[in-house]
Amino acid sequence: MRSPFYQRGAATVLIVLITAFALAAIALSLIFSVRGNQDRQVAVHAATHSQAGAWSGVEVFRRYLESIAVDEHQLASLPKGKKLDVELGDNELTATVVNVLHPASDDQDKIYEITTDIRNRHEGARSATVVRATYSVSPGTRRSPDHDGVINLYDDLNLSGDIDIKGKDNSKINVDGSATLKGSVSGIESLRATKDIEISGSSRVGEVFANGTLKLSGSASVMKGSALGDITTSSGGHSGELSTNSNLRITNGSVDTGNALGLIEAGGDRHGYLVAGKTTTLNKGITGISNAIGDISIRSWLTVNEVNSKATVTCHSETWSGFGSIRAQAVNNCPRNSKVQAPKDVIFQLMTELQPFDMPQRPTVDAYKFKEAANYVFEFEGRKRRVTVKSVNGLADGVYYLGDYKRDHRGRKDYLCSSVDSNSRCIEPVEPDRTICQGHASEQGCITYKRNEWTLAGKNLAPGVMWFEGDLKIQNGRYYNTFVSTRSISTGGEVAVSSVNYSGYKIICAVQYPRNPTGDFADLYPSNLCDMEKGSLKNNAVGNIGLLAGGIVDGELQGGDIKLGSQSEISGSVIAGNLLSSSGDSTIRGYISAAGWGEDGKNEFGNDITLDLNDLPEGYAPGEVPGMGEECTSNCDAVATAKAKWVRYL
Repeated sequence: MRSPFYQRGAATVLIVLITAFALAAIALSLIFSVRGNQDRQVAVHAATHSQAGAWSGVEVFRRYLESIAVDEHQLASLPKGKKLDVELGDNELTATVVNVLHPASDDQDKIYEITTDIRNRHEGARSATVVRATYSVSPGTRRSPDHDGVINLYDDLNLSGDIDIKGKDNSKINVDGSATLKGSVSGIESLRATKDIEISGSSRVGEVFANGTLKLSGSASVMKGSALGDITTSSGGHSGELSTNSNLRITNGSVDTGNALGLIEAGGDRHGYLVAGKTTTLNKGITGISNAIGDISIRSWLTVNEVNSKATVTCHSETWSGFGSIRAQAVNNCPRNSKVQAPKDVIFQLMTELQPFDMPQRPTVDAYKFKEAANYVFEFEGRKRRVTVKSVNGLADGVYYLGDYKRDHRGRKDYLCSSVDSNSRCIEPVEPDRTICQGHASEQGCITYKRNEWTLAGKNLAPGVMWFEGDLKIQNGRYYNTFVSTRSISTGGEVAVSSVNYSGYKIICAVQYPRNPTGDFADLYPSNLCDMEKGSLKNNAVGNIGLLAGGIVDGELQGGDIKLGSQSEISGSVIAGNLLSSSGDSTIRGYISAAGWGEDGKNEFGNDITLDLNDLPEGYAPGEVPGMGEECTSNCDAVATAKAKWVRYL
């Protein structure tokens, strides 16, 4: 038996060994844990890519279904098992139709329910994800593109009054020509012109872009102003960023940022950051930073924090002290102290060259395209006022004539007659039957014709789409109609026009006029525009129009001008084939387009004009008008839609 002396330290060795094994176990555990976390992170990262691609596939296939929904036969014949393969970058998408549930025979909405498995394989992440999506698809017409701008003018704009746009985020004015704004402007997101822009008065515009020059004067200001030509501001206002491919000249006011690929001349009050591709001249005021590729010349006892030039800086005086630092390749007449460094390399970045603004496609305005969609077509036949009626409840389709009756020494004017004499006296029917016009009195008419011009001067007309061969003058009254003229349209004082879609079902179909109601129009509703079972208007594009003027004859536009009188109120889009002008305060609840297809001229707004796009009624879409992407005019099917009802992972 060994002495205890020789067994000393055995326990310590065992403890050390056990501790070493424990530490090794912990280390291995940490290693495997880290590796496991890394593997999981890689897996999650890979799955994230493939899952994101799968959800992109859900949207891709939704758009595919929406595109084929414009042809219900193609949608209805979509076979089970059909595959659609799409590559999006590293994503390889495959959509497989699992089931197509057709609508019931009594389903007026015709909703198709389509179930699809969408598999995405991400090549880079080497992972795949499968989701099952069920879509609700409604057949109908093709969705029209967005209308770029609430005002599109295809000739020069001259605005001497005020303009106020309310309730529209996308409040853009596009001008194919020059734009001159002399009044106050508010609510405009952007003003863009293919030529020059000049803004004076107290106007403040969000963004301005001119393919020509930009001039600011008075107290006008812009948050962002861009021009391919020179920018000149003599305004006392405060502008944000001004950028030009040419020269920037500031003689008054303040500018936060000034960028020019040409020279900069800066006076005025306070400026933040100026960068010139050529030379800079600082005349007065306070400037934060002035950078220039060329020379910088300081002409007075002004204040500037930093002056940086890749050429020469010339100071106003060797005793001038109103600067923080000067860095340049050379200096001239500048103080000699540590704040002046020359020669010194400087680094700064010039603006990117601006690209020209492209005007949205000019719409083709032709009243003759809407003749078939009209409920009432007014034409002159010899000495007779002929009205062709179509799709009006209570009236047989066909040709009528406006005629008068004489009764109790009082006339009854502008009734629908099957025949009239040379003096517009009704022959048939013998007794007065239906009229589509409410005059200010029964002995007063409200629809006259003279020298190729129709004149409306009454309280109102029967609801629907009114089409006129010739010029149209709306002298007074409040109308719940869409007006289309093959030539030009003018309004008198305090005229109110509410388009079919703006007026809505209650007024157009139930014929419940909020102002000047009459029993003469009872049940005279446009049957092609009214869905009496659903209690709603049918989808139609022409009903978004308040006024449309201009018709094409032998390839040439006839007329096309719209002139709004004082206090005109048009609740509908205003579309002129040529020019639009306003001589008095006007309110328009819709989009404006003046296509400029006729003789050269200017769109003149002499007084205030308000575009009120707040709280537009359901079913009224001012940007969806024929000639601007919407082909269907009236009695249209609903727009084709496809919506993802639910989506889950498999």
